[in-house]
Amino acid sequence: MHPILESRQRLAFYLLSWLPVGFIFTVILKRGGLASWPEAAPVAAPMSLLYAFICLSAWYGCLAAPMREQSVTRILATLSTAAILSSVVWFALGEVWVLSVEPWLDFPGLNERYMNQFAAIFLNGMLLFLLAAAAHYLLITFDEARAVEKRALELQVLAREAEL
Repeated sequence: MHPILESRQRLAFYLLSWLPVGFIFTVILKRGGLASWPEAAPVAAPMSLLYAFICLSAWYGCLAAPMREQSVTRILATLSTAAILSSVVWFALGEVWVLSVEPWLDFPGLNERYMNQFAAIFLNGMLLFLLAAAAHYLLITFDEARAVEKRALELQVLAREAEL
């Protein structure tokens, strides 16, 4: 199981860490062509929350390309491909969201302005995914260090028991 999903505290901390990302994404959408804050926020907030969950998949890419066993080229190729795919999926799901929200919120032309920001959204999605992958590599490293420390303590206990 994914380590962030193992406990509610980790998941809450993870989702809270995405709040600044959501705010920055709102600013990007507003500056990129969405007319106002009330127009950008209903698009950016759900998309950021959705991408937080999509970026959890970076864990599996990190497990598929472990740092100690793979070349840098292989790691970059694996994670770049995953980043491109996740960013495309994120943009497409954002398009579905914008199309469904546009009539409710009465923001005419929202879809066209969203589509005009494809490059910015796509590149931000790739960057966020790669940052999530880096964070997941840190989690993997911490878990490995914790396992090594636990094993060392177990060996110390076994050695003391053998002395007795």
